[in-house]
Amino acid sequence: MLNVEIRDADRVLDGQAQVEIICDEAGFVELRRQLGFLEGGPNHVHLATPSWAGTELDEDLQGERNVLVHQLTIYKIK
Repeated sequence: MLNVEIRDADRVLDGQAQVEIICDEAGFVELRRQLGFLEGGPNHVHLATPSWAGTELDEDLQGERNVLVHQLTIYKIK
């Protein structure tokens, strides 16, 4: 399980929201695998939920008042 969620989403515009990454051991392995791709060459990776045509992120909301993020893009810059 690997989830990306926004806590206090109603506070995004005033800069007070927080991003939470929640994972079990399998999710941690997947996150490390994706970060490993960035070491090898591409400048970004996309992680998405099944409803957004992905397989990397889960859709079971973990935080009681959180909002699920359906796509996470991680960029590597120079």
